[in-house]
Amino acid sequence: MSPVKTLLIALPLVAMTAPAIAKKPQPPVARPCQAANGRIDYGKLIRPSVATHRAIIAYRQAWKTFCANKSGSINKLLTMAKRIEEGVDRAISAAHKVRRLAGKNGDRAHDDLQKRWPSFVPAFMGSIIEFEFFRAQMWVIHRYAKWGDTQDKLFFAEERKIFGTDEKSHPWVRRTWDYGGCTLFGKYDWAGNIRKVDGLRARLNGWYKRRLGEFHADMKHTIGLWAKNQDICTCGAPGTVVADLTRLQAFLSKRHRYRGYSHQVGTALRRIKGGQTKILSDKLQQCKYG
Repeated sequence: MSPVKTLLIALPLVAMTAPAIAKKPQPPVARPCQAANGRIDYGKLIRPSVATHRAIIAYRQAWKTFCANKSGSINKLLTMAKRIEEGVDRAISAAHKVRRLAGKNGDRAHDDLQKRWPSFVPAFMGSIIEFEFFRAQMWVIHRYAKWGDTQDKLFFAEERKIFGTDEKSHPWVRRTWDYGGCTLFGKYDWAGNIRKVDGLRARLNGWYKRRLGEFHADMKHTIGLWAKNQDICTCGAPGTVVADLTRLQAFLSKRHRYRGYSHQVGTALRRIKGGQTKILSDKLQQCKYG
């Protein structure tokens, strides 16, 4: 895994902030139904394997059917998209190994993943600069939820409430610079969203069930950092941190499956009260660059 890609995964977990950045507009993404019929042209820099190429062909065909019928399963489309994401990750890594993306080729590859590839891979977008990825864009797919089946409608009715609208950050973080942000203590409903996720996981399957599982993994990782040695940057008043974590610990301690999770929250609270973990406030301009 390249350092840039690691930053993409770790980005929402950074507790330090910088002055707010202007929100960059989303690059144009071809409409999925149009892209499903677009001419395939990978360029010369990032070369997908035969298996990934076949996965893209199958994904395009599934979108053609979905668009023609204006009905189908988005869950299945996203399962197919996951295979493409993993295959392109491998293709990008392979290109790095032979230094095919060095220098100006890096800029060209970035344009390929931002413009060329999305013109024939429905609802996808990618990047080489700052972050490395090529993945399905939920903000695009969300528009087609009305064509989905019962499971699709159930998931997308809650998707933005649970995961937020910033695909490069966790929903409990307000991103203030490219690689991090402050935590929304006092505003984020920790227990309420855990209940919501658990309720949906019991009713959904496939890609949706796995995605909801990632919510728990990300939250556990965030709290795990606070339980170790990472200071906390809250967006608002410092007093909201202990109040929120105390309520969250009380909620988790009553549920057997979350006892380990509750222990991490308790450790974070002890570190705060003992002075080992500092609470910094973005509102008071106390947070620092990462």
